[in-house]
Amino acid sequence: MRRTFIKFYVILLGCLLTISILFGAVYKNAIDEISENYLGDLLATVLNLIGTELHELPPDQWKAALQERHLDTTFSLDIQPANTYELDPESIIALNKGEIIALTDDNMYLQKIQGSDYVVIAGPVSYAFFLEQLAWVDYALFIAIALSLAIPVYFWMRPHWRDLSTLEAAAKNVSNGDLSTQVQLNPRSDVQPIGLAFNQMTGSIQELVARQDTLIQDIAHEVRTPLARLRYRLALQESPDPATAQMHDDIDDIDSLIEELLFRARVDSSPAERQDFPALAWLNERMTQAALNAEPHLIWQADATPHSGLIQANAILITRALDNLLNNAKRFAKTTIIVRWTETQDHQQLTVEDDGGGIPTEQRTRIFEPFMRLDNSRTRATGGHGLGLAIVASIAKAHGGQARVTDSPLGGALFSMQWPKANLATPEPAMR
Repeated sequence: MRRTFIKFYVILLGCLLTISILFGAVYKNAIDEISENYLGDLLATVLNLIGTELHELPPDQWKAALQERHLDTTFSLDIQPANTYELDPESIIALNKGEIIALTDDNMYLQKIQGSDYVVIAGPVSYAFFLEQLAWVDYALFIAIALSLAIPVYFWMRPHWRDLSTLEAAAKNVSNGDLSTQVQLNPRSDVQPIGLAFNQMTGSIQELVARQDTLIQDIAHEVRTPLARLRYRLALQESPDPATAQMHDDIDDIDSLIEELLFRARVDSSPAERQDFPALAWLNERMTQAALNAEPHLIWQADATPHSGLIQANAILITRALDNLLNNAKRFAKTTIIVRWTETQDHQQLTVEDDGGGIPTEQRTRIFEPFMRLDNSRTRATGGHGLGLAIVASIAKAHGGQARVTDSPLGGALFSMQWPKANLATPEPAMR
């Protein structure tokens, strides 16, 4: 929420600053014009006084005569020679034109008496000092308004963010396979229509998945029925020949394919329920089982970090995934297969690597698709139905994780499954 709050708040402050600058420029011009008119009228009055009352005196006596008048003003008035102050060329030119010159550091103003080398000095002017202090008051007021805006912005944004966080958590649950997820938002919430649409969407998805599961079950039943009749008729033959034996093998392959399709459909239909079991003992058990039907020259290695760690996963599903990866590795490994389980603070990871031919980079994103086969060494001749890695990806997704393939340091392929720990809650996202 912090990032969104800051973005919205900065935009709001930018708009406020722009408006303040525009209005401030108009305000400053108006005040400057009033100040100039005020001082101009004042100095014009002094000049008129000099013209009417001091015209008979020589210029060097104007100062003393002005002081004798005791004018009732909030600032001092004085007459000095024009060369008393060091002015820049532009100020001198303006002064000779009869304009008022401001000495901002001293809050004093000068105007030349025409036809003489003297200037009238007004100041220090408390009004100018007030305007200077007023500018700081404006800055302080702007900062106070900017800070006070954070409070209504925060309280306006927080309920929206809370509802959006609820939708985000629900979307993550759906992506992890929990299609029964529904969101409950306050009917007065501005996000509530989105919540209703989300609930309708998950309901439709759940209905579609249920129809798909039913369809798969029906297809499997319809296919298995004629297969059972065919197997029965073949068994009635008194003298089976090689062709009949091959037909039995083909029927078994079809049965196995149907079983894998049904298994993948069940995995995709719901999230995995997890248990805790020892990692290293489990790895050694599955590796020993896989080595029974493998080439005797293969070297098998198993490692778990930490050695006393517990795997948090569905034992049946994760065992099926590892068996698929091991069967895949032993088809293509030349000499070595390494199985590893590692654990971090947030995730667990299972990897299987071999020293075979590896998988081309451009085909790694498709290797987990159903019935996907590579064109070179990994063909139908090596066996299988092309569903093994697709099932691995489905099992990883059922655990809220993912499966991927990279290059192995051994020279072949490295398949990995990574999933978050089961004890990781999904709290309301913090301000970030």
